[in-house]
Amino acid sequence: MWDWAPPAELRDFLAAGPAPICIGFGSMVGKDPAALTALVLRAVREARVRAVLLGGWGGLRRAAEDTDHVIFLEEAPHDRLLPRCAAVVHHGGAGTTGAAFAAGIPSVVVPFGVDQPFWGARARAHGAGVTFTNILSDRAHPPSGTSIFGKRAAASSNTSVGVRG
Repeated sequence: MWDWAPPAELRDFLAAGPAPICIGFGSMVGKDPAALTALVLRAVREARVRAVLLGGWGGLRRAAEDTDHVIFLEEAPHDRLLPRCAAVVHHGGAGTTGAAFAAGIPSVVVPFGVDQPFWGARARAHGAGVTFTNILSDRAHPPSGTSIFGKRAAASSNTSVGVRG
């Protein structure tokens, strides 16, 4: 993807408003892609943020209820996309975690297994993220009107959010 250029749809979306949240789970395959996509879209709607959903193998799928606040891509190179985002919700793989660190944006890590809990803990230890598990359980659903993204990410402009500390 060295010669990757963002599609016109993505360029227009990024230019049309505040920096979005990037959400994707890489090569992780969930048990219920429709439920995961519905949960992600609900979180985006309730947090009142814009989002770039990355399909990958992670189970997120284009949904009929995509809005002006959501764009769906099968894939995009993280080193090119994440600097334009306010935060990233991901599986906690080493590559995505490193790309979030390099972009200077916070991570919400949703580990599926292997080394992902470790990378989520690294993000948390450096003040660059939080980790959630069992996001499809009833306990994981925050009350309506609350946001795991916080005001900082929601209010971000189209430049990267610096996470230093």
